[in-house]
Amino acid sequence: PSTVRELQCFLGFANFYRRFIRGFSTIIASLTSMLRGGRQRLTWSPAASEAFKNLRERFTTAPILRHPDPELEFTVEVDASNTGIGAVLSQRHGSPPKLYPCAFYSRKLTSAKQNYDVGNRELLAMKAAFEEWRHWLEGARLPFVVLTDHRNLEYLKRAKRLNPQQARCPATGEHIIPSTLILGPVQWDIMTEITESQNTEPPPPECPHDHTYVPLNLRRRVMQWVHNSPSAGHPGITATIQLITNRFWWSSLQRDVINFVRNCSICHISKSSHQRPAGLLQPLPIPQRPWSHVSIDFITDLPNSRGFTTILTVIDRFSKACRLIPLAKLPTAFETAEVLMEQMFRFYGLPEYIVSDRGPQFTSRVWSAFCQQLNPLG
Repeated sequence: PSTVRELQCFLGFANFYRRFIRGFSTIIASLTSMLRGGRQRLTWSPAASEAFKNLRERFTTAPILRHPDPELEFTVEVDASNTGIGAVLSQRHGSPPKLYPCAFYSRKLTSAKQNYDVGNRELLAMKAAFEEWRHWLEGARLPFVVLTDHRNLEYLKRAKRLNPQQARCPATGEHIIPSTLILGPVQWDIMTEITESQNTEPPPPECPHDHTYVPLNLRRRVMQWVHNSPSAGHPGITATIQLITNRFWWSSLQRDVINFVRNCSICHISKSSHQRPAGLLQPLPIPQRPWSHVSIDFITDLPNSRGFTTILTVIDRFSKACRLIPLAKLPTAFETAEVLMEQMFRFYGLPEYIVSDRGPQFTSRVWSAFCQQLNPLG
């Protein structure tokens, strides 16, 4: 390929056969990097030329994939490089038994994930492989084996504290042995209790036929068991709902899971907040005269009354007097300033302080310029 368009066509063709080529994303990393910048002509580096030659040879030497057999033991081999992760799903066939590939998986790492240390990249490869082949691994009769060449992962068995990335990976904890991870299909031990409880509380007609109805007295047990299990690692609301709804059902499931996860003490302690830290509480100054300190806000989505659906409330913090100004719709910053000038300030004078929430009308540049012209103190 000599142009970006030609290279895109080649990579699109190659991507169709990626499941037959081991480490596909790592191989093409040098080629995909050439597509950046919007260039029309390509400059071939030695690494890109070698990647193109390697990929072309893989088309003629790719191994024949075996169809997975759920009666045989699966082996998941994972690896990670600086630019991508890859995995191979294999099973042993023949006499003597030899490993034959059933599927390949690879993915290029984003710039953020390329900053992971090698241990976390290996864990990411495991997690991605488990998600990709979950339908085979969970349905297998025998436990499956995970092979990794990163011996530092052995410390996860002895670690007293795990970071969020490690805790969410299902290959952590007691399953780890040196150089090999032995995992098995999920055992739903609580199913016996649910079946017995259904004798007194049978499933309602609206329960899906392929899901298990959970009686009221066992719902919290199910949520605790799924959310707190070492393999789950205290997932968030969406992930916990997905884990439970894969097999269980009850009418208030989503509402119950939301309340349960939001009140999980371990999640509150261990998970970092994605919001900015709250600032220090500052007392408002005490007004010395009427209408020198006002608070304003909107009441919206009211029933239509003579064409009005919104109310602008203006409260004097000195006398607690309140002015309600009807509006046809939620105004813009310019319209808000215009209403205040016509309906308030020309009667009561300019205020020293205006208190409002962080609504878009009060954080825009128009409102900032309006306040600067009025020259209030806050």
